Parts: sequence; C-alpha cells; structure tokens
Amino acid sequence: MKYFFFIYAIAIVLVIGIFGFRGEKFAAPPFELFPDMDHQDKLKAQKPTQFFVDGMGSRQPVPGTVPQGHEEAILPLEFTAGLQGYYATGVVNGTYGNGMPSEIGEASPEKTEFLINRGREMFNVHCAICHGESGNGAGVVSKYLSDANVIVANLDNFG
Repeated sequence: MKYFFFIYAIAIVLVIGIFGFRGEKFAAPPFELFPDMDHQDKLKAQKPTQFFVDGMGSRQPVPGTVPQGHEEAILPLEFTAGLQGYYATGVVNGTYGNGMPSEIGEASPEKTEFLINRGREMFNVHCAICHGESGNGAGVVSKYLSDANVIVANLDNFG
C-alpha cells in the first residue's frame, strides 16, 4: 500500500506529460491517425491554379454544350447579356414590345410555348420575389419592406 500513492502520482504525471493540459495550444499540427480526405488536391471556384497552362481554375464549357433543360433546336439565339434586338431585350424603338420577336422566325406553337415558358422562368427568378408571381406588387420582399414604407410597383397596371 505504501507504493500505491507513489505509483499513482507517477501515472498522473506521465498522463499529463504525454497528453498535456486540456485547452493547451500546440505549435505543431496534430497527429492524424485517419486523415481520410482532409488534405487533397482540388480546384477552388474563381481561384487561380498552376495546374492549367492559362492559370485559371474555372474552365470554360466545351463548345457546343447545351445547358441542361434547354432544347437546342427550338430557338436559334441564347439568352445572355450583351445581345441586342427585340428577342434579347424586349425593346422596340425605345419601348417594350408585346408581340413575338421576328428573330425566332415563323412562330410555331412549339417555339411560342417555349418562349412563354422561358419568360415565365425568368420572371419567377428575377422579378417575382419583389413583384409577386402575378405581378401585383405583393411579393415576399415587399412584405418585409412595407415596414420601411417602400412601395413595390404593381405590374398589373401596365398592360
């Protein structure tokens, strides 16, 4: 029994010496028994990299790539920034038009349905959050901005 306390004290000193005090900061990185995939080569979006010759981590799509969910043969033009004309901007002689764009050619039912659905998608993405799905000015954002006396335009009045 007289050696028990002595061995117990040595065991405590060894445990503290090996594992350290709780919350202690170490200069060396910790030992990782199973590092799994913590440290791996990867490309971060919008960051430069030395892996590619041009130094860009983001890659351009392969020429001729069609975005998922789009039918290539229906409309000959793409919806992208910088395009001019009624088809891309919706503006004719300084005012918004209300007919089918001449750039799509003959207005077949498939093209008309595709163009209307595309316009609905774009409205729901960019406009409906403020103006509401029906354009009546009662979107989600307008409910939060009503306390600040901000009035969102009612698009039903424009015809």
